[in-house]
Amino acid sequence: MHFIRLLFAIVVIGTQANAEDILDPLPQAVSLPTSIVDLIKKKLHVKGIHEIHSIAYRLEYPEYEYFGASLGLPSSGFEAVTHQEFIFRKDYRDKDWSNATIFKIDTSLYSVFGKQLRNFEASLKPYPIQHEPGAGANP
Repeated sequence: MHFIRLLFAIVVIGTQANAEDILDPLPQAVSLPTSIVDLIKKKLHVKGIHEIHSIAYRLEYPEYEYFGASLGLPSSGFEAVTHQEFIFRKDYRDKDWSNATIFKIDTSLYSVFGKQLRNFEASLKPYPIQHEPGAGANP
């Protein structure tokens, strides 16, 4: 069986997310898939996205798709925006990213996306997701 590997990356500095989800409107050069924006807002408990610094995409056919994003998100701390890098993994057969797993990385988005599959997956660390208010701990 043949496996196809696709690596695609775009660097975009100072752009914004989808118009309805941005907090400081500026001209938009790239946008995130709507299902990723919805997932970020739901799981990370933010109202929107300030900036998209860079994105990357990787297809490991026939199992997973990976979407990486370096984002500026609203912060409740001293600074108004916190910059974080996320990698989202969805099953190749899923039509959108609404059930994607969120990961964090300790290095730059592009150094992780440039690794071979085994090292790429070893670089992914589950993102600490806060539980929904009123929800019990997962078993």
